[in-house]
Amino acid sequence: MKKGVLILVDKLKAAGAENLAVNIAIKLKDSSRYVPVVCATRSGGESEERLKANNVEYFLLHREHPYQFYKFSLLRKILKEYNIQVIHTHKMGSNFWGSIVGRIARTRVILGHVHGQVRGWKNIVVERIASNLSNKLIAVSESERQRIIREENIAPAKIVTIYNGIDLTKFRTTGDADIRHQFGLDITTPTIGISAELRSEKNHETFLLAAREVLKERRDPRFLIIGDGQERQKLEVFAVNLGITENCIFTGFIKNIPAMLSVLDVGVLSSTMEALPLTLLEYMAASKPIIATNVGGIPEIVQNGVNGFLFQPGDFMTLAEKIKLLLDQRSLAMEMGRNGRMLATQKFSEEAMMAKVEDLYTGMLEAVGE
Repeated sequence: MKKGVLILVDKLKAAGAENLAVNIAIKLKDSSRYVPVVCATRSGGESEERLKANNVEYFLLHREHPYQFYKFSLLRKILKEYNIQVIHTHKMGSNFWGSIVGRIARTRVILGHVHGQVRGWKNIVVERIASNLSNKLIAVSESERQRIIREENIAPAKIVTIYNGIDLTKFRTTGDADIRHQFGLDITTPTIGISAELRSEKNHETFLLAAREVLKERRDPRFLIIGDGQERQKLEVFAVNLGITENCIFTGFIKNIPAMLSVLDVGVLSSTMEALPLTLLEYMAASKPIIATNVGGIPEIVQNGVNGFLFQPGDFMTLAEKIKLLLDQRSLAMEMGRNGRMLATQKFSEEAMMAKVEDLYTGMLEAVGE
């Protein structure tokens, strides 16, 4: 008989950590050992459509503020009704509440997935509580694993690194004609993109400043800001003030990311902090050269000079120089794209990730006794 796994997230929006949690749930539908149930403690979002399409059961608690403890009564019912043996939580809020509810309900295994997020002493205290209540933690990069050990004083044996994985079959290298038509991109138009939720730590300003520098020398490139978020209006005003709006396209939320990325010549990520961003794996799957900041787990993905370039946060001049280099040297850009696709196939496939996740479930259940 298959064992129930509860995938717990804060929201079902289409963002990095949330996408990964939903991907794990969908892949567990094919498992011979486990059956998934998804629960969002706060609200739904774009990922609900994917769960429905893949017949994955999910629930929403609709918590509107942190003190609505009574909302968790539904979660306890889910644990009992679906014979949940493993609670697999994602990000700080769900890691915290999932570990508490799991302990109260005496769930056999509680697994916290740490994706990396904005730091602060309150967050560290909350993470430390969740970490101590969980049976084991997954870090998405070795850099993040070391941070948890250092900041939360968690025993190294309690934390395992499992790299994020993606479905490589969804990505294509030839530009999607519909996307080109939708955004007015000619097949010869040099296109540079940043695919990330519009949040402050993604530091889109650096991307826009680099765009201004590139456009001082050539007027043909287009710079795509792919995604949506709370910083959008501020960034649009910033682009106006830089005088680059004619060459910038704010796409808003994009449902078909593989198609969107297929039209890029270069993929950029200018974050000030990251654990192991899915965006970079998606660039690699689409055979795009990467230019990304040298922070967190990014150097575990981007091999400088092999599948892309690294630069320091905020250094828009270096970013601009690397963009110009890749636009001028198309053979180098294509070689880096091929190298990235090869690395993604070897190290960051969804199959590799899921094998490690399922083996971890099984090992933990055996450790607590069948």
